[in-house]
Amino acid sequence: MDPLFTLFIAIYIGWESLKILRDSIHIIMQGSPDELEINDIKQSLQQLDQIRDVHHTHIWSLSGRDYFFEAHLVVPDIKISQTQDLTGQIKSILAQEFNIYHVTLQYEAVDCGENNLH
Repeated sequence: MDPLFTLFIAIYIGWESLKILRDSIHIIMQGSPDELEINDIKQSLQQLDQIRDVHHTHIWSLSGRDYFFEAHLVVPDIKISQTQDLTGQIKSILAQEFNIYHVTLQYEAVDCGENNLH
């Protein structure tokens, strides 16, 4: 009975270790979190009046819980100081709707030509 029980425990530990290894590799490779849909985020941000387009978008996690977001945003040709309110609105949407608290944004008056989502 002991060898059978030992075999069961070894299989269980091996199975659980493979899941942890898979998740760790996904984090190390900065893969997009499975629970976040990039098109949903894009649609939420484009509901703001000043945002004409969202592209060159990346989402990743370094811990499995904390999400990082970066994107290019096409907005009207406004002063940098005028983007602070917009940045606050974007950060609020990302935090409340998607649990994203680490945000890097690049504002553009003209689309840089990278309309594909990554």
